[in-house]
Amino acid sequence: MLTDSHIEKDALKKCEYLICEKIFRSLPDWFGIEESIVDYVDDIQIMETWTAKINGTMLGFITINQHNLYSAEIQVMAILKRYQGQGFGLQFVEKAEEVLRKREIKYFQVKLWPHLILTRIM
Repeated sequence: MLTDSHIEKDALKKCEYLICEKIFRSLPDWFGIEESIVDYVDDIQIMETWTAKINGTMLGFITINQHNLYSAEIQVMAILKRYQGQGFGLQFVEKAEEVLRKREIKYFQVKLWPHLILTRIM
């Protein structure tokens, strides 16, 4: 599991966008549509994105789309397969909730493929 200090919220460098794209492409069961990958890479360049790293190597990231003063959603989250199932995704979501609560966001959504939308009232 990551400690909070391993989740970084900084402007991503160009090389990190490429790493995020490689993570997408390493997960074809989740991100198998080329147009979607391109759109997500565009999104992470303009939306708030946090990364998780171990020994300087990115293992995953989460991108938040804040729609307005009251609502936000997880735009995309991806974690390398070898790190899945170890609680990293949960830590990303908990960190996002913590930050969004401080901003007084009232609704936090995640849209799951294919048609499930979960909304948490904060």
